[in-house]
Amino acid sequence: MPDKRNEERFLGKRAGTPQAYDPSLLVAVPRIENRLQHGIDEVANLFEGYDIWHAYEISFLLDNGLPVTGIIKIVYPASSPNIIESKSLKLYLNSLNNEQLGKSKTEATENFEGKVRKDLEKTISDTVWLKFHDIHSQPLKNRLTDYPTLEDLFFAENLTFSNLTQEQITLKTEPLNGTTQWKSHLLRSNCKITHQPDWGTVFINIQGEKTLSPASILRFIVSMRNENHFHEEIAEMMFKRFYEKIQPGNLTIACVYTRRGGIDITPVRSNNLPGEFDALTDPEQLMEKIFRQ
Repeated sequence: MPDKRNEERFLGKRAGTPQAYDPSLLVAVPRIENRLQHGIDEVANLFEGYDIWHAYEISFLLDNGLPVTGIIKIVYPASSPNIIESKSLKLYLNSLNNEQLGKSKTEATENFEGKVRKDLEKTISDTVWLKFHDIHSQPLKNRLTDYPTLEDLFFAENLTFSNLTQEQITLKTEPLNGTTQWKSHLLRSNCKITHQPDWGTVFINIQGEKTLSPASILRFIVSMRNENHFHEEIAEMMFKRFYEKIQPGNLTIACVYTRRGGIDITPVRSNNLPGEFDALTDPEQLMEKIFRQ
């Protein structure tokens, strides 16, 4: 069994607000521990992708004590050996609240970005892209909102969803010669450690000769309602199950989770990422918020 001591360092435990900059607060969780449980190889040859984080409660100081506040968008590859445990990220970012980082906003922002990038890259053992956004950042139109909503389809209220488990779901394929796109706001899973609910919206893009029936996709999403996994794990479980049915088609799964503790995370997994996801995976761009965010 995986050693959960690192994962459980802060989750489900009372933690005070850090009073000084402390990179040792960051907790790395090896991806391999969760992937092997779902039959995904260590380097995840099945897919590529990114983990995208928005931290909305960012603040640091100028040398004269004037606070700077904004949002930081963090992106790192799904191929990184480690992920960052979310509560540890919050505590780490809070530890920078009282750091004096420069004489001007420009200087302080550059120092903040450089410090955070260095610490996160050390934690995940890979490249991190990030950008600090202030009130003047203009969000781009969210192209993903054009995806049809599964639970709005006429048949949804006539399906049976009670007491569904992952093992009970049979994914049914349908012929396709092109692209199908869906979203659902019914994504709910539970934290692997605390078992507290995590809510979100899932976006699904399938291209090729086969797709999955909308009814079976919707039932699969609802079946995760009582699963206990990290966000990244949910996206990868879904990708693997869907891809096994439609291969050798193209598949993209993006799970946009609701913020908790001032932070949200969006794991994106794909073997051929469509262009409408470009702004989501670009740290330089903020997008209009999705309903669940």
